[in-house]
Amino acid sequence: MFGRIEMLDIAISLLSDMALIAMAAYLIGRSQYIVACVNKPTVFRHWLTLTSIFSLLSILGTYNGIPVEGALANTRLVGTLMSGIMGGPAVGLSVGVVSGLHRYLVGGFTAETCGVAAVLGGLFAGLIRQKIGLHNMTWKTAAWVALVSEIAQKMMVLVFAKPFEAAWALESIIAIPTTAITVLGTVIFMFIIKDIQFQQEASSAKSAELALQIASLTLPYLRQGLNRESAAATADIIHRLTKLDSVSITDQTTVLAFVGLGSDHHQAGEPFSTESTKQTLADGEVTVLHNSEERGCPVADCPLNSGVVAPLIVRGTTVGTIKLSSAEKGEVSESTIKIASGIAEILSVQIELAEIDAQRKMREKA
Repeated sequence: MFGRIEMLDIAISLLSDMALIAMAAYLIGRSQYIVACVNKPTVFRHWLTLTSIFSLLSILGTYNGIPVEGALANTRLVGTLMSGIMGGPAVGLSVGVVSGLHRYLVGGFTAETCGVAAVLGGLFAGLIRQKIGLHNMTWKTAAWVALVSEIAQKMMVLVFAKPFEAAWALESIIAIPTTAITVLGTVIFMFIIKDIQFQQEASSAKSAELALQIASLTLPYLRQGLNRESAAATADIIHRLTKLDSVSITDQTTVLAFVGLGSDHHQAGEPFSTESTKQTLADGEVTVLHNSEERGCPVADCPLNSGVVAPLIVRGTTVGTIKLSSAEKGEVSESTIKIASGIAEILSVQIELAEIDAQRKMREKA
């Protein structure tokens, strides 16, 4: 009777760590940089980022542990397993080493065994991710990885921790609650990550649909090439469909069209003045802007702040830009970046086709 009550108390105490695990999953899934790290975990700075995050999560799991029979009941293994699932074997192994070493330094008669189990658990989860891929990782697979890792750790404690009587007394109390919490925590983490992935994929599909709709509506205008008339009609369509604060299109020197906030000083036919446009023309890369300083507008009271500048590239040459802007400061949504990039690619193709058509007509006249 008392054993059941003690196990229940341990489970309830460890459940408090679920809030930390859920928050970590949410923040990891929402950060575009960390998503990039997860997609390419072998890049050194990505590996370092993931190792730091999950090592901290694992160490916090140890610190929040509950002393039982000279050892610790904790959620350390959740962070270690998720490091392998999210980052593959390199990240899982490195986090396992860090969290395992920390567990060893904390002490206790199971310190060495639990330290080694953390290393093996992180590596095992990483190898599973490498074999089946993150996108094929389901909550059931994650639960199986957590269950196998916990059982392996329990067996290692019983075999290697001395004295055996103390190890048996410990596991008879903590085996069920710690295994249940580790499996539950890993499943919760995966559910949150998968839900965010689903939302991002839905957003990507919506962005692609919008880009195609814009392409269909702007095609009749861009058949005549990139000029002030075609750019004005195109910018008006994009502004109406995206509902952003302003849309502008430039060639290599001039503002061809500007619709929305800021049109009092960003006017068609005049040379563009923002540093962000010059940067995109120079490097041919998408530029994400978070504030007025990054935009580089020389007009002090310009109402625009954040936005995206995407290059229009024809036959390897940047012939212009399209800029989607907002009066809000701060982060630019991934959907806005994808919309800008998608529109720029489609407009680039349409401009190139218009040039090819114009050259064909010239040859026919010749």
